Amino acid sequence: MFRTRLQLRMNIIDLVKHSNINSTFTVNIITQINMKKIILLLTVITFAISFTGCGGSDKGSTNSDSTVVATVPQESFETECTSQNNFTFTVVGHHKSAGHAEYDSTFAVVRSSFSKLDDSTASFSFSNFEEGAEVKPTNYTITATLYSRGEPLHSGEYSRDGSYGVSYCAVSMVAPTGNIYFNWKMGNPDVGAITLNYFSENQACGSFNLEVNDMSDENYGHVALKGDFVIE
Repeated sequence: MFRTRLQLRMNIIDLVKHSNINSTFTVNIITQINMKKIILLLTVITFAISFTGCGGSDKGSTNSDSTVVATVPQESFETECTSQNNFTFTVVGHHKSAGHAEYDSTFAVVRSSFSKLDDSTASFSFSNFEEGAEVKPTNYTITATLYSRGEPLHSGEYSRDGSYGVSYCAVSMVAPTGNIYFNWKMGNPDVGAITLNYFSENQACGSFNLEVNDMSDENYGHVALKGDFVIE
């Protein structure tokens, strides 16, 4: 094929030399022949690339979509949580405890609950008496609400003193005489935090590390929650 095209080109040139065809016309003809050769060559190359890209050979072929992505194991209630509650509750010298038995011992949980209020808020509680039981001075319900400002609820620390931070908590103890709070004043140590280790729709576990100790003022007294909790 190459020799045939070359011979054709030579014949055209010879024809021009022995005729009155101008040189511009000759150049145009030669150029058209060259363009046809270039187009033919590009067609062959394109076909070869397409064949290779479509997997002309299965042996040793790779696919970037098959890259293995490492996954982080999901936490579970069994691996993150203790088997039982083990936290202490203290309320001594607080004006809300006046005339009632003060509490300073491991909290004997009789019933508990946990619920997600929305994507960034959850509430839970512990009581040391059955619902509808006779009212006694030692009946307490501990309630806590966890807030995650601008973020979904997550495992981690929720500070009692972090009302203006991202993760914070509100805690109170409901006594027969009213609510008891972790009151704080300037100069006293930080109250502490609740750590949430795990949560689902109705399960949770973590730990309390909350304390106010100012016996010089009954508005504060000694109020503390310390230790591990679990709700299931």
